[in-house]
Amino acid sequence: MIDLNDLMIYKTVVDSGSFTAAARQLSVPKSNVSRRIKRLEDSLNVCLLERTTRTIAMTDEGELYYQHCLRIHEELAYIAPTSEQLEGVITGRIRICSPVGIGQEFLAYHLAEFRRQYTHLSLDVVLTKQMEDIVEKEFDIVIRHGTSNSSDISSIRLIDIELQLFASKQYLANAPDINRPEDLANHSCLVFGDSANNSFWQLISKNSSYKLQLKPSMQVNDYFVLKTMAEQDLGIALLPDYLIDPNGSDLVRVLPEVNGGILPLNLEFRKSSATAPKIKALKSYLKNNLVG
Repeated sequence: MIDLNDLMIYKTVVDSGSFTAAARQLSVPKSNVSRRIKRLEDSLNVCLLERTTRTIAMTDEGELYYQHCLRIHEELAYIAPTSEQLEGVITGRIRICSPVGIGQEFLAYHLAEFRRQYTHLSLDVVLTKQMEDIVEKEFDIVIRHGTSNSSDISSIRLIDIELQLFASKQYLANAPDINRPEDLANHSCLVFGDSANNSFWQLISKNSSYKLQLKPSMQVNDYFVLKTMAEQDLGIALLPDYLIDPNGSDLVRVLPEVNGGILPLNLEFRKSSATAPKIKALKSYLKNNLVG
């Protein structure tokens, strides 16, 4: 009969990269780890790891069983409540992935407040400009614009972010008047992106839409940097509305009757973890408190 503890030890060996590191992490002798892996291989009648004096590598069978270990580990986290959970205390760790800007502007504050309410939870937050795969990277929650195509993932909408045109008062004072979207062709435009494919703005108003071909004076793949360039009087930028403090910014809105569209901000989670108390708690908190 297969011992689940042996499977978890195998997972630890693979994750840590060596028997020595696994033994250190588990606080047991290295010989104990080696013996348990040998027992597991005998129970399964397969070779899980190819060993050399310096490295280990999974065999094809080892890779297959490692994937089983990941699923078992995830299920055990949800079906084996601690005594604290039985008393109503939510515990565990939540791995969260978010775009950098959203993390800086929204999540930092709200996750701090969430952590004050749930003191037995630990949070592992990764801010990135390239969205990671929620399953492959073992995230519990991913916050992103748009949604995943995976049938294993569910999502809820948190807020809608509107792209709006902004420029500094100083820039506008020394630049040609702007009365309609077509006038932007005569201005220094600061564009989000890192390729020539982004050299246009798609703008909409209540009754019309405009696709404006631009000759950007600057392209930047970070909205915070783009905002800073606009604050330095370098031109007009199309920015997410959440970046602008209406009471404390040097930027003013340009052509307020038009915008660059709506970016829905969604929270994604694995369907298999939807009922986990820690996931339900964070979903509920962000849904109720995150406002644009």
